[in-house]
Amino acid sequence: MKKTLLIISTSLLLSASWAMAANTLTFARTGGSGPNSTTSVITPGGAFNFDISLNLGTGLLNGAGVSLWFETATANNNLFTITSATQATGTGSFGGSPNWSFSDPAGNFVLTTTGSQTSLAEHSEDMGVFNAPNNATGATYSLENIGFTTSFSIAPGTYTIRSTSANAPSSHPTGRSSVVSDSANATQAIDSAIYTIIVNPVPEPATWSLLGLGGLGSFGLTFLRARRRAS
Repeated sequence: MKKTLLIISTSLLLSASWAMAANTLTFARTGGSGPNSTTSVITPGGAFNFDISLNLGTGLLNGAGVSLWFETATANNNLFTITSATQATGTGSFGGSPNWSFSDPAGNFVLTTTGSQTSLAEHSEDMGVFNAPNNATGATYSLENIGFTTSFSIAPGTYTIRSTSANAPSSHPTGRSSVVSDSANATQAIDSAIYTIIVNPVPEPATWSLLGLGGLGSFGLTFLRARRRAS
């Protein structure tokens, strides 16, 4: 019985230690909150933004830099492009200097399967930061805001974009693992986070016409009622 309790206690301690050490990202739609904050609803060609925060675990000395990459299914090749990135500033931000530069070739920010990538569509520009002020572990920091646009050729449906993970090196090219590093140049994986995009079809012209006629009809009925009351 004592041996069983010891094994259970040890397992619980190891689980708690692993949970504390984990580095996790949170994606939240800009201006969104609640259970749907990790989802955007758009039409083909539409844009969406989300804020990124990092919960820095306790497995490193501190947080001095982040490498961040996004990926999506191969079938989504060329459908998503990163069009903006704004680093968080002020109290509670991770700090540091951006790894990215939009003066780089535009193709660096298109999620595509070209190059060394074979199983998932990714971009080739690190969206993380470096030279951060040795952030304390065991805390959550605002990292940045990322903006995407979609291709006008994207079909209606549900899509996902996620951060890469160093725990699955076979899923992406070497060097495109999302990791956090400390001031001693030690690195640790960041658990993958997922953002969902729901693409709705663009209403047909006939639908817009019906909506317009419905609006005119409602306005006319209201106008007639007002005249009857006045007379």
